Amino acid sequence: MSSVNPYDKAYELSRALQNSDEMKGLQSAWHQASQHPDHHRILEQYRQVADEVQTLQMQGRKPRQEMVSELNQLMNEMQSDPQLLHYMEAEARMGQLMTDIMQILGKPLQEIYGHRAMDERDPNPHKK
Repeated sequence: MSSVNPYDKAYELSRALQNSDEMKGLQSAWHQASQHPDHHRILEQYRQVADEVQTLQMQGRKPRQEMVSELNQLMNEMQSDPQLLHYMEAEARMGQLMTDIMQILGKPLQEIYGHRAMDERDPNPHKK
């Protein structure tokens, strides 16, 4: 009996993601939006500031108010432009797909640790 190689399946999943409608939509939206110099600048600036804010939050630190204001201003600019809004929507769809996949991939660990957490709460879960 042969076992399944998780790495092979991960590469298969990567190829499936590359060919997904969500990825193709994101690639198309990025290409269209980044052709315009102002759009490209806004997208790059937004990504840089958003990454900085996220890094600070992951470190348990609060971002400076100027960073939050700049992020909000960039987001408002993006939402007011149809092409940039289309990009944001495509990115959100891809993000949702990745979130769903991560939940599916994490399920085996959740089952292990979920059972362990239940066992810790009730030392004899099978008693009635």
